[in-house]
Amino acid sequence: MCALAALLLACNSKDAEKSPEPAAGKGPTPPPAAKAAEIAPRVVDAPPPPKLLEQPLERRLYSDRIEASSFLWTDWNKFQENYHPNYILDGDPTTAWVEGADSSGAGEWVRIHVSPVEGAATIRLRVQNGYQKSKALYQKNARLKKVEVVALPSKTAQVAELKDAMGWQEITLAQPAGKLEAIELRAKEVYEGSKYTDLCVSDLEIYVTGLTADNPAFEKSKLDSLLDWKKNRLAAAKILGGAQAGDLPVLPGYKVVAGEETRGRSGSGGGPYGELVASLELVKGQGAPADAVAKATAALGDEFKGWLRVQVVARPQLELPEVDGLHAAGDEEMVYGGPEQALVLPSAATQGVLLRSTNLSTFDTKGKNPMQETECKKGRSEFMRPPRSGGSGPALRELLHVRCVSEETREGEATYMAWQVLEFDGDGNLVLVAGPNATVTWFDWKKGDKGAVLASGGRLRYPGAPIEKLQ
Repeated sequence: MCALAALLLACNSKDAEKSPEPAAGKGPTPPPAAKAAEIAPRVVDAPPPPKLLEQPLERRLYSDRIEASSFLWTDWNKFQENYHPNYILDGDPTTAWVEGADSSGAGEWVRIHVSPVEGAATIRLRVQNGYQKSKALYQKNARLKKVEVVALPSKTAQVAELKDAMGWQEITLAQPAGKLEAIELRAKEVYEGSKYTDLCVSDLEIYVTGLTADNPAFEKSKLDSLLDWKKNRLAAAKILGGAQAGDLPVLPGYKVVAGEETRGRSGSGGGPYGELVASLELVKGQGAPADAVAKATAALGDEFKGWLRVQVVARPQLELPEVDGLHAAGDEEMVYGGPEQALVLPSAATQGVLLRSTNLSTFDTKGKNPMQETECKKGRSEFMRPPRSGGSGPALRELLHVRCVSEETREGEATYMAWQVLEFDGDGNLVLVAGPNATVTWFDWKKGDKGAVLASGGRLRYPGAPIEKLQ
């Protein structure tokens, strides 16, 4: 198969000096809460409610879900994503989040999703400002001067001024005791770099005082996940920089650029998939393949009537490393949608990344639509295909993928049912993915030296969001 277990992102920062290039802009605003509940993957087994303490306790929090308004992306570092926002929490001052806007960094932001804490009243941050790999790089790059810290979902905010000095500095934010789910740092003013306009932050530590019981082992697992991210990204860099890169169906790096917002309309009243059908309607004329949009819309409108349940086997199995701008979906990405600056490729644990139907063998089985089942076995993927019509040819053109995904929370495991409609072209290349979360993603292919290669694409996260283009 042209893809299987995708390597996660990871790497170390380079010593070489960099020339700035603009990266992707700010990601789209999430849908309203009511819409989010309507279109989210179905909860099959929820974790138990959080255990609350009698007295507030300070605990350290980690994260493996970090977003940013931008990060620096240049030709020479495209294999390693040296300046990805994940580096702000890796505990290594020689790496850094480096924003990629065409400015000194004022207005740029980083958002860190943390384990939810009830009764959170105090947030204490320790910051290593600037690029602290060396004194020279610290001075050459921009540093935070005034930073606004925002607690979410309360939106309590405070502006703090940092000293222009290497080492640790501390910021404390108080909010009315309530829930904390994420923290944002927004650059208000910067200390200008002597050579580069790029704003850098090397490292951050997060301490929260609240009533939710602490779970240090769970928090450490997030750190371990992030460190694996770094390790595996180095392995990906070797593959993408070597001779075997020509055998892959992906290029070394892409950018996701946000465009104009769409004029969204509600899908309510349009059947159980109304919101997703609305997204499909909006991507017409935006580069999405018309035939694939029409077929996905018809399948959703008929609620997959007449589709057959099938087993899917991928042959041959070929490892696909992850590259800038693309992200193979694991369980978390099936639920949350993946990084803002990367389009998510559909994947399944046993079938790999579902890029080409010509590498998939299907076997008809008995059973109803798996989306109608009330039980969901963790980690299992189920598939359906439409009935074959005369003259349609042997290539599989449509597939419904239903996956039972799990998320480890502080209180225990949660299980969700997420699904995607996959559309393929006549050559078997994946050209459109619809769902979950009312997201429509499409891909364009070009002929490479050794086969078709993903050239570009686009995405609409939900009606009303910007159209994002993969370049």
